[in-house]
Amino acid sequence: MEHTCPVRADPGAATERVPCLVVLRGREAGRVIALGSDPCILGRGDRAQVRLSDPGISREHARVRVRSERLLIEDLGSTNGVLCHGRRIRQALLGDGDCVMLGDCLLAFRRNHPDEGRLLRRLYHRATRDMLTGLFNRQSFEDRLGREVEREQRYRHGLSLVFLDLDHFKRVNDTHGHRAGDRVLAAVARLLRDALRVTDFAARIGGEELVALLPECPGERAVEVAEKIRARIEAHKIPLDGKLLRVTASLGVSSLDSPRMSAADLLSEADAACYRAKREGRNRVVAAERKSA
Repeated sequence: MEHTCPVRADPGAATERVPCLVVLRGREAGRVIALGSDPCILGRGDRAQVRLSDPGISREHARVRVRSERLLIEDLGSTNGVLCHGRRIRQALLGDGDCVMLGDCLLAFRRNHPDEGRLLRRLYHRATRDMLTGLFNRQSFEDRLGREVEREQRYRHGLSLVFLDLDHFKRVNDTHGHRAGDRVLAAVARLLRDALRVTDFAARIGGEELVALLPECPGERAVEVAEKIRARIEAHKIPLDGKLLRVTASLGVSSLDSPRMSAADLLSEADAACYRAKREGRNRVVAAERKSA
């Protein structure tokens, strides 16, 4: 059942400032959308005045209009709905700082000038990103993994996870120093990111461990993606103190192919497959072993 969602009012308004929406989570995290007095449609279709390309966004998803110091948002019959405070709503009146979810896109309403939105962008980036590699951090990964598993269990479009661990990384740190190790991690993170689609999600979850979450990607295709990543890492030369350093990585791949699998199962299986790749000689891709029923 749908509900109308009452949202608090914030009396401390500066009405001469420009209201805006800030994308806090999604493909365009940090984007600031200035709002005028006219209603506008949010969606991914040609008729939307504000185009959002995140998964789960309908062509004409929602309409927003500024009302004095607040924002009225209306669901236009979208497939995945508009969620406010975790509930699907038909209509909500947002106060300063209130958030709504459209598909995978989390939007915050701000009454203030977009410059404040850009500050929020920097704060959000610091809270969700690994500062060394620029990839998402572990908490962001766990949040996204949970959402993608829920979606996969509903729609069954294919969901895979690649777990990457650099080979002999301790040797790099011991031989060349931790600063060199940081440069290697940053370089490998760039290679990983460049090998993925815009819909994929890459994160550093600890030490030299990186992961890539691949929505709408079945297991066989995920192994191909992992092999492409492995080959790019092996071929890449990292400039270091006048020399060119080469590194390799071991990768494990797991796919969500049972409604009984959880997010923890998917991660554990990819981790175990990566460990097998290490045992079998490193610098290779190994798919998770599927237990027979």
